[in-house]
Amino acid sequence: MRTFTPIIMKVFLEKDGKELDMNFTGKTVRDLLEQLNLNSQEVVVVKNGEIVLGDEPLDNSDDIKILSVISGG
Repeated sequence: MRTFTPIIMKVFLEKDGKELDMNFTGKTVRDLLEQLNLNSQEVVVVKNGEIVLGDEPLDNSDDIKILSVISGG
């Protein structure tokens, strides 16, 4: 099993209106969502002002926002 050096990062959760200081132990957006127990089908992740997919790597300097997907009809 691989181990990763923790990344200290700020993550804004739009749904809760909070910014978290996280000790992130993964490498990608997918890992972050798993650590936060969030469903990738229900959120959009914005990294440094751009929408990114699950396999996008993350680093200490990244500005991360997690936005809720709203649907209706």
